[in-house]
Amino acid sequence: MNEKLLKLLGGAEDKYPHALEKKFPHVLEKLVELWIFPTIDKYFDDLMMNTRDGKRQGFPPDVAMEIFNLSMVHDKQKKKPRDDQGTNVWGDIPDVTKSKP
Repeated sequence: MNEKLLKLLGGAEDKYPHALEKKFPHVLEKLVELWIFPTIDKYFDDLMMNTRDGKRQGFPPDVAMEIFNLSMVHDKQKKKPRDDQGTNVWGDIPDVTKSKP
């Protein structure tokens, strides 16, 4: 297991992309590298859509599902401010927009 990705996933081993790691390790490494940068959104789009004029065969269903699930996890995380290690910079401070006056 890629420890950095596992940390970025908050230790959630059930979200870990085992098939992606085994079959496409270079894609996994690129996702880890880009996880904290806005350019990951374009990378996810490129992975999930055929943007190479038919030059890509596509991913096996298990890998495609893992990539999709990672993109969903990332979407949820990017709504929270993070530092350059992927840690929530606000920690346990409550979200004041959810509290009632």
